[in-house]
Formats: sequence, C-alpha cells, structure tokens
Amino acid sequence: MSLSKKYAIVITTCLYSLFCACSTDYYNAKWIQNCVKKHAEAEKLETYQLQYELQNIDYQMDSCERLLCSITDTFTVANIYEGKGVFEIVLLSKKNLYYEVYSPKIKCSRGKKIKEGHSYKMTLAPYFKKKRARPIEIVRPVYLKGYRIIPYPLYHGQIYSIDNLEGLHLLTDGM
Repeated sequence: MSLSKKYAIVITTCLYSLFCACSTDYYNAKWIQNCVKKHAEAEKLETYQLQYELQNIDYQMDSCERLLCSITDTFTVANIYEGKGVFEIVLLSKKNLYYEVYSPKIKCSRGKKIKEGHSYKMTLAPYFKKKRARPIEIVRPVYLKGYRIIPYPLYHGQIYSIDNLEGLHLLTDGM
C-alpha cells in the first residue's frame, strides 16, 4: 500500500471519529432536551395549597440559610432546557463547576434575556439544606415563586435559584 493511501485512510478515520463525536453530543443534547420536556414541569399553586405543601418539607433552606450559602460569580450559560412550564438552566462557573438552576416560565419583557454561551454576573441561592440531599433516583418537588416544580435531575445534589430571574430574563445585571 502506498504512503498516500495510508495517509488517506488515517485522515478519513480521524474525520469520521471527529464527526461521530460531534454528532453524539448533538444527539445526547437532543435526548436530554426530550427527557426534560417530558418529565420536568411547573404548576402555579394557590396560596393556601402552597402553604399546606410547604409545612411538611424538611429539606428546604430558609431565607437566612440561602443568603449565607449563596454564590455570587460570573457564570456562563451552558444549556437551557425547556420543560412544561419551567426552564432548566445549566450554568458553568469560572472554576469549571456546573450548577443546575430552575426558573418557572413567566412572561417578562423587561431585563436582559439570557442566552446559551453568554456570561452573566449572578447570585445563586441553594435550595436543599445538604449538598447531596437529592439522590438521582428520588425526585423531590421544588417550590419557587409560587410554583411547584417537578425537576428532571441532570446532576446529583443541589438545585439553585436566582431571585432576579423571571423566565429567561435577568432583571438586573446580577445581584
């Protein structure tokens, strides 16, 4: 076999493996989007129903704990997934840590709309008292802004919220 044929085979193999890697990421992202669309949902609750459901929860942080454990940094929006009445947003910090954020779909025309690949200064508030309070096989409801959110867990552990995020609109430049 000539040298040019060997180079052609090597180049073709490299291009094929590169194409497969890229297409796998595409299909993996589509698969996650479909799972979130099927399973993640948010429901607006009446005040009395919300109070009734909140009285039996022992895993949610109170407002003081959330303030003490909050994280303020510049985050890059890695992915935005859309469920039934909820957005599931994956943020990437400068330290290469991923954070899972939920935001109910609220119609909002003010503020800056967040987009994938862009960076924003945000303050994340944790939801659960313990970092590993949510094993992947247990789906616990999350109560944010008067909504009961049934999440589709992408990661083990903590879920975060952003107080000044309405839908996909960041109301101020961060804090």
